[in-house]
Amino acid sequence: TGDPVTARQGDILKIAVTLTLPSPRHGVWVDVPLPTEFEVIDRTWRNTETWLDDKPDSDLFMIASKGFYTDGTMRFYLDRPHAGIAKMQFYVRALLRGESVTPPTVAKETRNPEVFGRTGLQRWLVMAHE
Repeated sequence: TGDPVTARQGDILKIAVTLTLPSPRHGVWVDVPLPTEFEVIDRTWRNTETWLDDKPDSDLFMIASKGFYTDGTMRFYLDRPHAGIAKMQFYVRALLRGESVTPPTVAKETRNPEVFGRTGLQRWLVMAHE
């Protein structure tokens, strides 16, 4: 699992997921599990910081349709991604002190469940605000 992602209470982190597709796919779900110490920031709220409205690093990336948060997982859906790189990103705020491990991020094609990919486990550490 390697070194943990570390943050202090109140910190905002950008979570970026990059998916490399060797060939076109149909209906790909990407599930990114999050620890309970974090909350997802909804950028559509009026009080959200404007600096969070950054654009992807390059126009070469295709972006997933808007993600949604459910049952401790940020989910993204790509309808018909072409071969290449897909990038999804969102922001979270560290709320609670603690240490946890989340399951792998998983990408899978809905019509062909044998076509999937996943990461390793991820360790997270949130320390007290100074």
